[in-house]
Amino acid sequence: MIKMRVIARHNNDEPVYGVTIPQDVAIFFKETHFHVEKSGNSILLQSGTNVQLTKQDVDNFDLNSIRV
Repeated sequence: MIKMRVIARHNNDEPVYGVTIPQDVAIFFKETHFHVEKSGNSILLQSGTNVQLTKQDVDNFDLNSIRV
């Protein structure tokens, strides 16, 4: 079971909440974005991959590794 907790507080602003993700999951899904939705009495974290490539990603892409 994972607990919701305050992970940051800036000055007297509203707290920022977060959840703890197990390390193996966090490493596997690094750079992944999540949509947070409320569904009845549940919180849904829907994941998706960030598909925005950086110039470095494009420059380092190896075209020889592609099979058609």
